[in-house]
Amino acid sequence: MQFHDALEAEQARYIHRSVPTAAFGGLVVVVLVVIVFRPVVEARYLYAWFGAFVLLILARAPAWLKYRGMKFSPATSRRWLRHAVVGSFASGVLWGLGSLFLIPEGQPLHQLIFPVAVLFMGVGAMFSYAPHNPTFLAYMVPATVPSMLGLALEGGIVQISFAIGLANIGMVVLWSRVQFNRMFVETMRLRFENVALVTQLTEQKETAEAANLAKSRFLAAASHDLRQPIHALNLYLGAFAQIQLPRQAGSLLTKVRQCAHIMDDMFRTLLDISKLDAGAVKTQVCTFALAPMLARAKLEFEPQARVWT
Repeated sequence: MQFHDALEAEQARYIHRSVPTAAFGGLVVVVLVVIVFRPVVEARYLYAWFGAFVLLILARAPAWLKYRGMKFSPATSRRWLRHAVVGSFASGVLWGLGSLFLIPEGQPLHQLIFPVAVLFMGVGAMFSYAPHNPTFLAYMVPATVPSMLGLALEGGIVQISFAIGLANIGMVVLWSRVQFNRMFVETMRLRFENVALVTQLTEQKETAEAANLAKSRFLAAASHDLRQPIHALNLYLGAFAQIQLPRQAGSLLTKVRQCAHIMDDMFRTLLDISKLDAGAVKTQVCTFALAPMLARAKLEFEPQARVWT
C-alpha cells in the first residue's frame, strides 16, 4: 500500500473515531447557546436551529454506523472522508447561519458570546478534524467567518475590536491546525516505516533461519556420506596393521591410524552438530574425560606447532 493510501486510511479512521465526541460536544454547546440566548432571541429561531443540529446528527448516524465495522481500504477511506467533509460543512453552515439571529442588536454582551462559542467550537474541530485538511476547513470557514463579519458589522468600537481579536485567534487556530496536521502526517510516516522495517527484519530472520536449517540438513547428509570413505580408510589401515612392516613404517602407520580415527570423530561430531541445529536430537549434559580429547588435540596440532618453534 502506498503511503498516500495508508495515510488516508489513518485519517479516515481518526475522524471516524472523533465523530461521536464532536457531535455530542457540539450538541452540548448548542444547548448552552439556546439557554443563554432564550431571553433575547425568539424561541422559534433557537428551536429551529437546535432541531437542525439534531436532524444533522441523525442524518450522519447511519453513515457512521455503516463504516464502523468496515476495514478502511483506500476506496472505503475516500468514501468516508467525502461523508466527513459534507457533514462537517453542513455543521459549519448551521453555525454560520446562527450569526443571523444570535448577534442581537442592542445586546453587547450576547453579541460577544456567540462568536466566542463559535471560535471555541473551531478549537475543538482542530483536534477532531485537523488530520484531514478538507474536513477541518469545510467546518471552520463557514462557521467562523459569518459570525466575525456579523460582529464587525454591528459598527461599535467594542464589536469591531472584538471581531479583530477573534480573527487573530482564528488565525492562531489555523496555524496550530497546520502544525498538528504536519505532526500527524510525520507520526504516521514514522509508524509505517517502523512497520515496514519490522516486516523486513522478520522476513530476513525467517530467510536466515530457513537457510541455516537447510545448511544443517546438508551438513548432516554430507557428513554421513563422507564417513563412508573414512570408514573404508580405517578398514584398509587395519589391514595394514596385520602386515609385518619395518619398525619406522609401523610407527608412521600408527600415527596415520590415529589421524584417521580423529578425522572419523570430527565427521561424527559435525554430524551431531548438524543434527542439533536441525532439531533432530536433544542435548544431554554429562561428564567426560579431558585426557583423550587433549591427546587427540596434541596429535593433530603438534606437527604444526613444531614447525613454528
